[in-house]
Amino acid sequence: MSQNLHVMFNIIKLDMILLTHYWELEEAKKAVSDSAKILELKDQIADAAIAARDAAENSLGLIDSRTSRIRGKEEELSYHLEQLDNQETYRFSRNRPRKPRRKFQ
Repeated sequence: MSQNLHVMFNIIKLDMILLTHYWELEEAKKAVSDSAKILELKDQIADAAIAARDAAENSLGLIDSRTSRIRGKEEELSYHLEQLDNQETYRFSRNRPRKPRRKFQ
């Protein structure tokens, strides 16, 4: 009977060891699953960051293009304004009555 108790004690001891290993395995599986989820989230964040960078570069390209067009229009308008100003100055100088020049003695 003592032998039976010893065998039963060993079986219980082995069951406890087996149960402990099972829990450790389950914790390891959970840790691996959590790590996989974190890696997937990091991949999604990286993809979003790349998409945001690409969108920003595209926006900068559009801004550069629009700035160039606006700069060209500004130069054209400045040229026309200068031409009008020159025409007005020319008209003003032709239509203005002139004072007689004084002679210096």
